[in-house]
Amino acid sequence: MNSNTRLIRTIVVAAVMGWAAGVSAQDTVNSATQLYRSAAYEEALAAFDRLKAAGDASLDIKTVDRYRALCLIALGRQADAEQAIEQAVSADPYYLPPEAEVSPRVLATYRETRNRLLPQIAETRYTAAKAAFDKKDYSNALDGFTRLNTLLQMPELATGGPSSVGDLKALSASFLDLCRKALDPALAAPPKPAEPEPPPPPAPPRIHGPEDAGVTAPVIIQQKLPPYPMPTGLQAAITGRKGVLEVVIDETGKVESAVMRQSMGSIYDNSVLQATKQWRYQPAVKDGKRVKVWMTFPIKFSLQ
Repeated sequence: MNSNTRLIRTIVVAAVMGWAAGVSAQDTVNSATQLYRSAAYEEALAAFDRLKAAGDASLDIKTVDRYRALCLIALGRQADAEQAIEQAVSADPYYLPPEAEVSPRVLATYRETRNRLLPQIAETRYTAAKAAFDKKDYSNALDGFTRLNTLLQMPELATGGPSSVGDLKALSASFLDLCRKALDPALAAPPKPAEPEPPPPPAPPRIHGPEDAGVTAPVIIQQKLPPYPMPTGLQAAITGRKGVLEVVIDETGKVESAVMRQSMGSIYDNSVLQATKQWRYQPAVKDGKRVKVWMTFPIKFSLQ
């Protein structure tokens, strides 16, 4: 990053965070989220870390944890990213990042981590509900086993998982019945939950990659990169700079989403991401049908 770009980014970030200090926590979260979406991952991560450390009771901590994980993945800090994903999944096991905001590989990483943690979350919920039952706190036990039962209906657990998950399903159903009878015989019939947890998100459509067999790659119709900004006297300093762009091309040949995997500076990154909205391709094909694919493109600046 050249000194002019670094100075501009510092001024912008300071202005955004300074403005956010005088408004609500949610507005501040929105500001930090915009930094992430503009590929300013370091600044976004620092903003989310400050928000979490402040401990504001009105803060949407689930959103903070989610975007911290996405920032860490984008920065290549795999170990820290996995820990952050674990925190986000523990807080909200039903959430998956929107496809439009992340690459297929990031989505796959988040999904794999979530699926690995779901049995542990179920065990934790069972332990807490059983402890309430043993203390004859039947109201909280009923709530805990109801939430556990909802979690166990997720497709990732309902159709698979370790054998212990099957045991939890049977135990949860038995304790639910015992809790209802302990509170009131009339509650033996399943009650309507006052605040049902949201249903699990639907499985996203398959996005093919370059390594998938039988996929005919998209053919470029329009794919023009914007010129790189060259401040006077700094051309030699930025010669050879490289970046990596990752895009998802839909079944119509349009770029559905784009993410800079290796930054060339936030200003130029934003120009590239805006340019991809005009790119067009003959769609990829598999088995005679148009399919959605993800691809990566190297970007290199030179004076030639």
